[in-house]
Amino acid sequence: MAAHFTNDLYGHYLPALLPLLADVHGMSLARAGLLVSISTLCGSLFQPALGYLADSARRRTLAPIGLVGAALGSALLGVAPSYLWLVVVTILHGLGSAAFHPQSADSYTCCRVRAKAPAWRPTSWRGRPAKP
Repeated sequence: MAAHFTNDLYGHYLPALLPLLADVHGMSLARAGLLVSISTLCGSLFQPALGYLADSARRRTLAPIGLVGAALGSALLGVAPSYLWLVVVTILHGLGSAAFHPQSADSYTCCRVRAKAPAWRPTSWRGRPAKP
C-alpha cells in the first residue's frame, strides 16, 4: 500500500513543477503542460501491454522495476538540461508507472476475503471480467 501511495505521489510532482520548469527552460506553459499529457499517455497506453507481460511471465519483478522507473523519472526532472531530456524522463516516469500498476492492483485483489468483493475497496473489481 505504501508503494502504491508513493508511485501515485510521483505522478503529482510534474504538475506542481510546471511553472518552475517553464521558467528555467524558457518554454511556454502550453509546452510545459504537454509533459503532463506525455506522462499520462505513456502510463495509460502501455499499462495493458505491461500488465499482460507481467501476467504471462508470472513474476513479481515488474512492480519494483516500475517503481524505480517512476522514481527516477520524477527525480531527474530537476536536472534535465533541455526540453528533450524533460520529455525522456517524463516518458520514463510514465512507463514506470505503467509497469507498476497492474501488479500492484493484482496484489490487492489476490488478498480478497471469501466474499465476491475485494476487502480493500469495492471499485477494484471493475476490470475483473476482462481478466483471463
